[in-house]
Amino acid sequence: MIQLSQSTILRAGLAGVLLAMAACGDGEDSAGSVTIESITALSIEGVASKGPLADADIDLWPADAVGQPSGPGSLLSTVTDGTGRWFATLDTNAQLLIATSRGGSYVDESDSTPDPALKRVVQLAAGDELQGLVLSGSSTAAINIISQAMLTRARFRTGPVSFPDAVDAVRSEAIQVFGFDIFTVLPQDPIAPDPASPEVQRQYALLLGGLANVLNDIAVRNEIPVPTFSMVEAVSQDLSDCLLNGQDSAGTVFFPLNGNFIALPDDLDLNGQIIRFRNNNFVVFSGTAVPVVDPTACSVNPPSGDTIAPVFLQVPPPFTVAASDANGTLAADPAIAGTLAQVQAVDDSGDPVQIIHDAPPIFALGETLVTFIATDSSGNTSLATTRVAVQDQVAPSIQAPADITQVRDGALTVVNLGLPVVADNVTTVGLLIVSNDAPAAGFPVGLHTVVWTVRDEAGLISTASQSLTITTPNAPQLLQPVPDSTATEGQFFSMNLAAFFSDSDGDLLSFALFGLPAGSGLQFDPVSGILSGFPSDSDAKSGPLNLTVSASDLAESVSDSFLFSVTDVNNPPAFSIADLLLAEDFTGTVVRGVVPGPVTADESGQSVIYSISPDPALTGFANLVFDPAGGTLSATAAANMNGSQIFTITADDGQAVNNTWQQNFLFTVAAINDAPVFSIPGDVVLPLNFPGVVGFAVTPAAVNPDETAQTVTYTISPPIDFAAISIDPNTGQVTITHLPDLFGSQLMIITAFDNGAENPSHSEGFVLTVGP
Repeated sequence: MIQLSQSTILRAGLAGVLLAMAACGDGEDSAGSVTIESITALSIEGVASKGPLADADIDLWPADAVGQPSGPGSLLSTVTDGTGRWFATLDTNAQLLIATSRGGSYVDESDSTPDPALKRVVQLAAGDELQGLVLSGSSTAAINIISQAMLTRARFRTGPVSFPDAVDAVRSEAIQVFGFDIFTVLPQDPIAPDPASPEVQRQYALLLGGLANVLNDIAVRNEIPVPTFSMVEAVSQDLSDCLLNGQDSAGTVFFPLNGNFIALPDDLDLNGQIIRFRNNNFVVFSGTAVPVVDPTACSVNPPSGDTIAPVFLQVPPPFTVAASDANGTLAADPAIAGTLAQVQAVDDSGDPVQIIHDAPPIFALGETLVTFIATDSSGNTSLATTRVAVQDQVAPSIQAPADITQVRDGALTVVNLGLPVVADNVTTVGLLIVSNDAPAAGFPVGLHTVVWTVRDEAGLISTASQSLTITTPNAPQLLQPVPDSTATEGQFFSMNLAAFFSDSDGDLLSFALFGLPAGSGLQFDPVSGILSGFPSDSDAKSGPLNLTVSASDLAESVSDSFLFSVTDVNNPPAFSIADLLLAEDFTGTVVRGVVPGPVTADESGQSVIYSISPDPALTGFANLVFDPAGGTLSATAAANMNGSQIFTITADDGQAVNNTWQQNFLFTVAAINDAPVFSIPGDVVLPLNFPGVVGFAVTPAAVNPDETAQTVTYTISPPIDFAAISIDPNTGQVTITHLPDLFGSQLMIITAFDNGAENPSHSEGFVLTVGP
């Protein structure tokens, strides 16, 4: 089984054995049991040392039920001074507190240099942390490799008993193992102990000095000059069972080094290293009894019963990063470190899970397998892997030789082009492949571009261009290359291309320009050589344009090419809409909508909203509804109403410029004449030789307001011979008189006329019968 350090994430950096102490008394308490009492307004004087530990961050946390720091923040934070001392005051100390120390620097007491001022100084990383306990009611606390080991032991034994009870038991065992209370006794400086201090404090210093020698022994075996903090954590883990033998209660203890997991040696001799440290510092420890570590006083940690390994929630998939140089990429590079830090694992116990990996300090070019190990508090482990590919992703750089102008020396002119300047972040210059496309036979008269190419070992390519002008005597000359130019769509642009050419014998030059796209808004004057106009959308969409301008004296010519880029701006949301003419009382719903103009590909995703004015809902001669999303106007008839209205429709695409387009359209409901409708009583039946005059009048229907001025006339037909019948053309009054002894029957038609353009008449019929 693999057992690793207690940190949640592997912490890198160089360190030795960190020691931190807090005190307001002399810390000589070495009783075998834990006394719990409440202390109000407790003043604490502290010392952090491995040699005095300067600028270390000290925090005090409430201990939760399993002995882990709890709460959103620490109860107290302070920093050690240059002598390693710190001071603080707590309002109360009625509970167990976890004391942590992070970072800082110390003088390595295991350095054999006699002069303390010349001994090696080790800087701890900000995340390098060791822990200890501030016991309930105590005014002193030590934080070091041993206090962390015994705190780990207490956490491991929590479960069958409460954490405070576990601390009580472990503290009693530790007093028997080490000879004093490792939680409350304050060690002296191992390099310069105060001879007047209590002996247990000096014995504690000897114990820590022996552990410093142990760590240096581990570093030497692994061929490194200074122990890593991972070694510190591994030794602390090893001591959690009171034995320094490469094992803890869960099995072999490992520490990561250079991308591998190294087993802690099983032949470490702590008591021997304590004596060796005392002998190397005999003068300052004269009169101090050598402490003897007796691990037999420790009981075997009971098995936790937890056999379920942690589960990885997230493991980064294989990924690729760019090489920094020929060596590869540092593991600390954010592209690697940030991705590897995404790994997550949980345990069924709910306790924190330790995750470490075997990433090397530098990832070489190619693929590297990274293994993650997740370990729970019972030593159960899970493995997961990912692969990191380091590739050369940066093309080499190249700077072409200077441009050249040379007079021809034949049909083809061979030119010494010079050499480009090349470099690459991975491939050495000598291994870069450089080439150009210059013809071996030479160049004819004219302007030429030589393209230089550089290729690195990864196959990445960069190019650079060199201009070459081959001239003839008295031929037009290119004074200087025409520079690349830019313009903005729709804004006036002018460029005098003639200014870049001359003729040594004063010949009049004519110019030509090639490369403008169809639909260009630019014009070129071949006499003046001026390119001008308002660049169009076609110019913008076709760009950058590769334009070639030539100058000719009718005998010879010279040309140059340049890039012309037009900044594309938003095109207004153009549309068209036809006028709408409807007849009065039209039926159904008539829809008239905008017809959008062509849309360029880069604007196809824009949303256009339409608006209309005046408000169509206020139109009285039709019922109108406008859809702003589609730009459609829906119309239904208003009975017997007509009229016309000019509407303005505006389209808005929401862009910063050119965002609107307007167009007017005429909506008309044309007046339609209504027939002069009327009604009559019905058929008429009269007896033979009926007396007097019989008649009736037509009853006109209601007249629309726009037709009240019309004049209606009436007629009746056909003529008959069995009665005298007539109608008043103005009133529609029908008069019938008899003809003696005549009878008959006839369908009579009354017709009204109003002289309208449409529907000018209306007819009604009745049967006239005169009986025999």
